[in-house]
Amino acid sequence: MASGGSRNLPKVRLTREQKRSCVELFKTLDADHNGCLDEEEMFEAMKAQGFTQYQLSDARTLVKQYDTDGSGKIELKEFIKMMEQQAAEELYKEYCDFIFDYIDRDGSGEITKRELRKMLGKFSGNEDVVKLECEALLQSADDNSDGRIDRAEFKQLLRNIPYNAVQQSFELFVRGKSAANDGSA
Repeated sequence: MASGGSRNLPKVRLTREQKRSCVELFKTLDADHNGCLDEEEMFEAMKAQGFTQYQLSDARTLVKQYDTDGSGKIELKEFIKMMEQQAAEELYKEYCDFIFDYIDRDGSGEITKRELRKMLGKFSGNEDVVKLECEALLQSADDNSDGRIDRAEFKQLLRNIPYNAVQQSFELFVRGKSAANDGSA
């Protein structure tokens, strides 16, 4: 339920069916049936969805973040916008996970220098450039200095990369080298 920060995420529009589901969820969460969710109701919603690590202050932050009219509560329209943001965050996470899994060919849960070189080599024919890029990526992402990039380190690396760049990378990986060479991504 907590937002992951600004990455220029795309605008995600929910389908009618998804909006209906949001309305039903909103009604369920609105314990006092006053047409809005206060901090307590948001906190209960977070706990009900399994987010037990959060506290009331986290719910307060969430309400402040999505309370666009300044009422101190989340109305249905704001709740739907929050759900659209959640959908965008989930899509971003899926792109990041796909790219990590694509690079981590052996499925070890870590990207090795060899896997990184192999991936970078698909997009550059110059071995010296690939070697330099590989070293730079490892140096910037390998927080524990073990010579590999684990999923957490990879997500940290991508944290400040705009959504569009992650999406283009995803599309390049899906389409392969031909898309990288013809510039159609």
